[in-house]
Amino acid sequence: MSLLLFICRKVSKIISNLEELDTFVLTSRVKIWMFLINRKKGDVMSKVRSSKRMASTLAVSVLLSLSLAGGAYADSATDIAPGALTTPPPVEMNLNSSFNLLANKYLINYYSTISKVNSTQVSLNGFTGAGQAVDTIGINFVLQRWTGSAWIDTGSAYENGSNKTSLSGIKNFSVQTGYYYRGKTIHWINENGTYEEATYYTNSILAEQ
Repeated sequence: MSLLLFICRKVSKIISNLEELDTFVLTSRVKIWMFLINRKKGDVMSKVRSSKRMASTLAVSVLLSLSLAGGAYADSATDIAPGALTTPPPVEMNLNSSFNLLANKYLINYYSTISKVNSTQVSLNGFTGAGQAVDTIGINFVLQRWTGSAWIDTGSAYENGSNKTSLSGIKNFSVQTGYYYRGKTIHWINENGTYEEATYYTNSILAEQ
């Protein structure tokens, strides 16, 4: 009986120790899980705070850039160059040139430039190119003056030819000092009843002494 009692006590103690061990392990696991959960929450909140800070910084940067750009545009729009009677015209691009060429069958190239001859004259130089010899080919030249708010036509001329693959032309126009001028050229081709045309604008120049 004493031996049996001794064995029972040992077994009971072992079971008690195992229960304590299980409790310790369970408690440890809970602590570890809580630690991981809190750390993940902290990481998420940190990322959220970081994202908010980045978004705020980006927004401020964009607003500042727009403000500076707007200010620069306003300054450039109101500045009058020495010798000019108006503010400078806005810069315009010939954005449709490539798209027009893709849609054309015969008209494959065109452009024009403006240059100063003297204080009272400018020159428009234009070119029209075809992919083959065509029935008729031409350039319509239009000189435009900037009023300070809009472009108005002040002169025109034309150049044309027959049975040619290309055509070049130069036209001189009289100008008034103190104003900005640009060239508007219409390049056209007529081949076997098919008519194609495209418009090109030069940069602007100031007529000055």
